[in-house]
Amino acid sequence: MDEATKTTALVEFVKDYVEKSDSHQSPIDGRLKGANDQNGEFVFRKKISEKDIWDIALSENNKDNYQKYLKLFPDGEFVEVAKRKILNMDDEAVWQKAIDNGTPDYYKAYIDEFPMGLHIPEARKRLDAAIEQIKSKQREARDAAQKAEELEKLRWDYKNRVHEAESLFEKHEYSQAHQKYWESLQSYAEGYGFVPGDEYVKSRIQECNEFIRFHELKSEGEAAYALRDYRNAGIYFQQALKIKPDEQLRKRAEDCTQLMQFNELQAEGELAFIQKDYKKALQFFKDALEVKQDERVMNLVQVCQEKVEFSKLNTALGLGEKAYIERKFKDALPAF
Repeated sequence: MDEATKTTALVEFVKDYVEKSDSHQSPIDGRLKGANDQNGEFVFRKKISEKDIWDIALSENNKDNYQKYLKLFPDGEFVEVAKRKILNMDDEAVWQKAIDNGTPDYYKAYIDEFPMGLHIPEARKRLDAAIEQIKSKQREARDAAQKAEELEKLRWDYKNRVHEAESLFEKHEYSQAHQKYWESLQSYAEGYGFVPGDEYVKSRIQECNEFIRFHELKSEGEAAYALRDYRNAGIYFQQALKIKPDEQLRKRAEDCTQLMQFNELQAEGELAFIQKDYKKALQFFKDALEVKQDERVMNLVQVCQEKVEFSKLNTALGLGEKAYIERKFKDALPAF
């Protein structure tokens, strides 16, 4: 047997012996380089025990070291502890992922993977809360959609009412227009507490109120005019004109002023006529005719003129008779 064969056999023997023994050393075979002993074939290193590996795993306390321990010592003393620690680490990792995402799917995945996990009670609680939160958001979304639909319906209703009101306004049907404008504001405000562009509608309602009042005053004026109550008729017409200029109504108001003046002059003339002051009555009647031509007053003028002439005649006859009695024939002649 040559020298090389002897050396290899020796190495194998030593390695086999050390592995089977309770030695705390482990041989490293192969020729030593740089050693003082030129003929050396192997050295011995201290062998690490299971307890040493386990202590290292505990000290590092990470999954990789526990898995290394299980690989080295599948039937070791601390196998169950190592598996439990790995399981707990997996439990914590999946739980942390569930917390980070916060969705029902992740909480459910944790519960399914770790039915006896460290955080099962909290996981179930959070799962219920997450599901309720989703349901709450879904309800909010449905409510928002329903409210948006109702709002859109109100907008259309509002626009339609305003459109109807505008049409009535253009036809001068102000009372009905006022009602439609008011309904448009009310229907919107009752649902949402505000109305888009309500300033325009409010201004239209104000215009309707003014025009309604205009027509009321005009009607009251016409009624008074028909009763020949020209004073009150004129007042109604003037109030109406302050709301809305109207040429026909302005002329009507001027008529009231003239008729009022005419009636006053006629009344003064009739009073003087009753008092047989025909000259004064004649003047009032003439002044009245300058305001307005009236057949009755014209007849009264004629009567007054006759009365005045007759009065003059009587006065002259009286003077003539007096002069005749006094035999002042020269003075009596012109009087007769």
